[in-house]
Amino acid sequence: MSAWDDYQRATRHYWLAHVTPESVAAALADFSLQPQVSFDWIAEAIKSVPTGLSPFEWDGCEAFTGRAWPPNRTTARDAWRDLSGAIGAVFEIILEKQPELESGINEDDSRRIQAAREALGDLWDVARSRETMDAEPRKYRSTAAKELRIEQALVLSIIFRRAFGRDATIDNREVTAGGLWPDFYRRIMALAFDAPITRRDETVLDEARSQVLEIRRRMRERFGAGEDDEGYLYFGLEN
Repeated sequence: MSAWDDYQRATRHYWLAHVTPESVAAALADFSLQPQVSFDWIAEAIKSVPTGLSPFEWDGCEAFTGRAWPPNRTTARDAWRDLSGAIGAVFEIILEKQPELESGINEDDSRRIQAAREALGDLWDVARSRETMDAEPRKYRSTAAKELRIEQALVLSIIFRRAFGRDATIDNREVTAGGLWPDFYRRIMALAFDAPITRRDETVLDEARSQVLEIRRRMRERFGAGEDDEGYLYFGLEN
């Protein structure tokens, strides 16, 4: 190991000194899986996650707590789309049942119904205009921020596999719903780096997964079919 490697390792341990077996156990207290390795191993493995040479500022990320995606243009567009569909369904009922709805009402009720229909029509116009808005950009303003977070996700995916005996698979449906690997990733990123959850996590996890698959492809070429333990080749992580 070179002097630069020693320096990087010491730097990571300095910035991640708060990552202890106890803090990891607390972060994973209600996690759905039980680790197959000790929390000591997990805590030490997390200290192999790249940190940069100083605490990293999450440029381009919206601060957010919790495990759902923060509101953004994509979720707003989807909400307006849902509302537009619901209003359209209401108008269909009004047209279909108009004779029944107008039967036996007085003049005052008739005016109120007409005013409500006009207001609902105005809301529908807004909803239909908003449901075509552009989606939330998933690019970081800083290329360095994106590259660092992808590398962090890559290392954590290897740790996840070694710790729980499950592959860190991901698709957009799983990310949105939570999922075991995304949940682990968010918990550890929050613990280690106080990192916010953003819509961009989808891009990060997808890219990290692509890199894992590429590492495995190289391992199969080098060591033969069936070899896919990327942890040994890439980091030398051992239980």
